[in-house]
Amino acid sequence: MKTGKEHSRRTLTEITLLSEQEFIHLEERVKERFDYPLHRHPELELNFIEHFQGLRRVVGDSVETVKGDMELVLIGSNLAHRWEEAEDFVQQPVHEITIQFSPTIFEGALFRHIHFAGMRALLAHAEQGVCFGEQAVAHVLPLLRRIATMPAGFDRLQMMMKILHSLGSEEDYRLLSTGSFSDSKAPITDSERIEIVTNYIRTHFTEVIRLEDLASMAYMSPTAFSSFFHLRTHKRVSDFIIDERIGYAIRALLEGRRSVSQICYDAGFQNVSNFNRQFKKRRGCTPRAFRDGYRKGEECPENLLNSLEVDEEKREIRPKKG
Repeated sequence: MKTGKEHSRRTLTEITLLSEQEFIHLEERVKERFDYPLHRHPELELNFIEHFQGLRRVVGDSVETVKGDMELVLIGSNLAHRWEEAEDFVQQPVHEITIQFSPTIFEGALFRHIHFAGMRALLAHAEQGVCFGEQAVAHVLPLLRRIATMPAGFDRLQMMMKILHSLGSEEDYRLLSTGSFSDSKAPITDSERIEIVTNYIRTHFTEVIRLEDLASMAYMSPTAFSSFFHLRTHKRVSDFIIDERIGYAIRALLEGRRSVSQICYDAGFQNVSNFNRQFKKRRGCTPRAFRDGYRKGEECPENLLNSLEVDEEKREIRPKKG
C-alpha cells in the first residue's frame, strides 16, 4: 500500500446531484473507461462495481490494485477517492451502482438507539473507507440490485437503511486509509466554500488573484468553480473581483488625497485604461469625472451619487448592493 506522500494527486470537489430535499442519489451505469479524477464530496458513497479487469482503487492514502471482478466500498464524507485504469486494464462493459447519501440521515435521537449501533460503527469506519469481502458483498448483492430498480422516495430510503444495517453487522471487511488522512479542513457546505472565497477576495483584491487559486480554496476544478460561483453569487468571478476594486476606488476618490492613476494601481488594476473602462461601465462616468463632480457638489452622470450608501458606524462610503 502506498502512502499519500508517495502518491500525491490533486483532489477536486464534486458537486453531487443530491438536493437539499433528498437523502439519497443513485446512479446505475455501464461504462468502459475509468477516467474520473480524484475527488471528494460531503456525501457518503457506497460504490459497487462488477465485471472488470485491471482496476486500481485510490481511497485516501490507500492505493491498491483491485482483485477479482467485483467489489463494494463505502466512502466517508470528504474522503478523496477514485477508481482508475491500471496497466493491465481491459476495456469492456463494467456494471456500476453508485449510491450517495447525506450524513444528515443519521442525525437525531432515533439513530442513537441500540438497534443502530452497528450502523453507527460502520459510518465511523467510513471516514477511512471500508472495503467489504466477498461474503459481505454476497449478502447485500440482491438488495443492491433491487434498490437500483426503485424510484426515488421512501421505499428507496428504507432499502438503503436495510443495506447499511446488513453491512453494519458484517465482519468481512477492512479499512483502507489511515485515520490521519481525513481532510477535516475541507469545506463541507456550499455556503462555506463561498464564504472562504469571497472573504479572500475582499481581503486580497488589490493583489493579482488567480482563478486556479480560488478554485483550490473551494476544493474544485477551475471550470466547476466558475460555474458554481456564478450560480451562487449571480456574478462571474472576474466581475466580483472588479466590483470590489471599484468599491475601493470610489472610497479613495471621495477622500481626494491620491491621483487617479495611483488609485488605479492601489485598487489592483493593471493599467489606467482598463480602470477607466470598468469604472465607466459600472458607474456611468470616468473616475476623474466622478471626483470632479463630487468636489463641485454636482451629480455624476446617471445619478451616480445616488448609487452610494453611507455606513455611519464604520464611517465608510460604498456602492449600494444589488
